[in-house]
Amino acid sequence: MGPARRIVAARPDWKVLLVDHRCHGDSPPASASMMSASPDGCAIMEACAADVEATVAAATGDAAPTPSSPSALLPCGGVPIIAGHSFGGKIALAYSHRRYLRRRDAAAGGESAPAPGVPLRTWLFDSVPGPRTHVPPAIPALERVAAGHASFENRAAVRSALQGEGLDPATAAWLAQSVRKQEGEGGRLVFSYDIPGVRAMYEAYSRCDMWDACRDLSSEGKLGIVVAGEPEEGMWKGSGDRLDAIDDGRTICRMPHSGHNIHVDDLDGLLRFVLEDHGDDWR
Repeated sequence: MGPARRIVAARPDWKVLLVDHRCHGDSPPASASMMSASPDGCAIMEACAADVEATVAAATGDAAPTPSSPSALLPCGGVPIIAGHSFGGKIALAYSHRRYLRRRDAAAGGESAPAPGVPLRTWLFDSVPGPRTHVPPAIPALERVAAGHASFENRAAVRSALQGEGLDPATAAWLAQSVRKQEGEGGRLVFSYDIPGVRAMYEAYSRCDMWDACRDLSSEGKLGIVVAGEPEEGMWKGSGDRLDAIDDGRTICRMPHSGHNIHVDDLDGLLRFVLEDHGDDWR
């Protein structure tokens, strides 16, 4: 919420739509088909991208702009800029690439109907496009805490339980925001995650390889990747050649002194790069 407010303060003529992915917040839980999705995981990425498309259409009416009522969309539909952090970065990439492929196929088929609009910039905030093997400690910690606690008296109790499972205070505080009051339980709190669904989504994210999508979008100057930490350490290890292959001097932003949660560790630096160095995207 904080980064969105900062963007609107800097660009008051813009609107920001924040999305809860499936299995998060009040969005639908996992379906049986999702829990048994394709082995490479990309089917779940595509399904989540379709969720975003449907949410954009519902939130904006998908209407054509008029002089008195400007649209928040591109002329052929779709958001002008899409950004996602970690898991959400790969969903943003899937959203943009599915529209890129539709536009390409429409052009190849000689269709006269307008092709879907591809975002002017797709931002991946510390989101590795390729496969990963490391499961972050937050997911097993959530699973253990949820299994051991039916509900919580307050957020402080949630934070304490998560820290008791080895999470650092900042991560525990972040996860403790995702709770809601349990009906008929005197205001006690439960997690708003569908935790088995979140596990399935993360495993799909880890398996899906989307470097080809990066190549397609970067070839048109429509991609931005923010790399936190040292590129040859941690989750970016082994990605250096891939990043170099798509970097045109504007595609890759390196923030070596930031941790994974760049919107917390260095929000000023992140927004400076997105709003100032790439200010033309917003005009």
